[in-house]
Amino acid sequence: MFYDFSRESSTKCQRFAFPVKQTERFEKLQQHIESGCKLGKASLFYKRGKWYFAVTIKIAAKKTNNSNLMGIDIGLRQLAVASVKNPQGKEINRQFHNGKQAGFIRKKYRVLRRKLGQSKKVKAIKKINDKEQRWMTDLNHKISRQLINLAVQEQVGTIIMENLENIRNTAKSLNRADRNLHIWTFYQLQQFIEYKAELAGIKVEYINPKYTSQSCSKCNKIKKSNRKANLYSCECGNHIHSDLNASRNIANKYLEQQSA
Repeated sequence: MFYDFSRESSTKCQRFAFPVKQTERFEKLQQHIESGCKLGKASLFYKRGKWYFAVTIKIAAKKTNNSNLMGIDIGLRQLAVASVKNPQGKEINRQFHNGKQAGFIRKKYRVLRRKLGQSKKVKAIKKINDKEQRWMTDLNHKISRQLINLAVQEQVGTIIMENLENIRNTAKSLNRADRNLHIWTFYQLQQFIEYKAELAGIKVEYINPKYTSQSCSKCNKIKKSNRKANLYSCECGNHIHSDLNASRNIANKYLEQQSA
């Protein structure tokens, strides 16, 4: 597809046509336009050797009365784990987003930065950082879209996540550069989930993360040693993935607050 625009000069008006890459975002824009959304401002800008055409649209806010919940735990080994529950607290679905590929990419760029740092190539390091952030941003868009698609499918009315206090604690063992990147990445993922949820008419709530990773989602017993890497094992017989246990606790905590 091609877009064209006019450019005024002192003598005449010139018209330019340029190709538009058929990406997922462009297809979404077309869907919004076809559904009656109004176009707002548009701008053409040049960045890092490429031209970009930015368009804003006005979307009517949706509202839903769905009563199911989705607790989402965000972390390093699993970038996001979702537990979908009905109002009675029974899990009806779940979703995992493994962080193995992201870990490989982070390690790859960490090694490159170390080599470039030894050579004092500051500009090259900045370029590497920008490339890594663009990759993580694209991944966060994909993860958030899949989570919201699941929420819509399972008639979720509220999504619950932890505030950033727990994210800081999760990344505290890393060096400063990696810790800052992780906090930024986790925060960005939460923001993507939040704005996509709003477009779908789904509320987003945040809870205190205290003990969500240490508590048993079945018997509520708090024991730090029950969590060992990816496994949470409790004396009550609850043996599940530790991040799934946390996501269940996040949903349970919200249910308890609502019934109090």
